This record gives sequence, C-alpha cells and structure tokens, in this order.
Amino acid sequence: MKKAILSLFLIGYFCGVSFSAEDAQSVRLVALNEPVTSDTFTIATPDLAQFLPDVGQIIFAFITARYTNQGRIRLGPSTVGRTSWSLATGDTASFAIDNLQDIYMSVDNPSDGIEYFCLR
Repeated sequence: MKKAILSLFLIGYFCGVSFSAEDAQSVRLVALNEPVTSDTFTIATPDLAQFLPDVGQIIFAFITARYTNQGRIRLGPSTVGRTSWSLATGDTASFAIDNLQDIYMSVDNPSDGIEYFCLR
C-alpha cells in the first residue's frame, strides 16, 4: 500500500493533479521549476554523526538505505547514534522537511550510505 501511495504521489506531482488515496490525505500538487533532486551519500567513519548534504529548499525527502550496506543507517538530530531510529538495508523513510541538512546520519559500517530523493 505504501508503494502505491508513493507512486500516486509522484504521478500527481509531475502531472500537477489532485488525488485521494486510502489512508492518505488529499494532496494538491503544482509543478515547480526544479521539481526533484536525487543522489547518494556515504559516511566513511562508523558512529560519526554527519549532517546530510545541502540540496537547497525542499518540501519532502525520501531516504533509502542502500542495498549494498552491511549495517544499519541511523537518522535523527545531531546526537544520532546506535540507540537512534534506524533503517535496515533497503528500508525507506520519508520526511516533510525544508532542508535535508536538518537530518543527521551515522552508520554501523564504513562506506554504508543512503540514496535520497527530494521534492522542491
């Protein structure tokens, strides 16, 4: 169901249409000049909290733990650590946030990372 809602969200975003989905709020989206940005981000040092890259003003972010990761990805405030909320390999989290740099990340293993997709 979550994948279906995400698909509807993205289709609605790019087409500028309104839709309603079960268990989701009605959403009205409009096209903007630069609608999306995406990339990958890795951390070489385990247990070192680093803020995510500055991608400019956004309205929503999807963050997925890469499938090649050997451990968990921790996301949260600057105090993020092994007791923080985490993503296993392939898990995705979404955030209604205006700046990706407001999220800090730490990893269990060197060179583990994320893929992010942001809507402007």
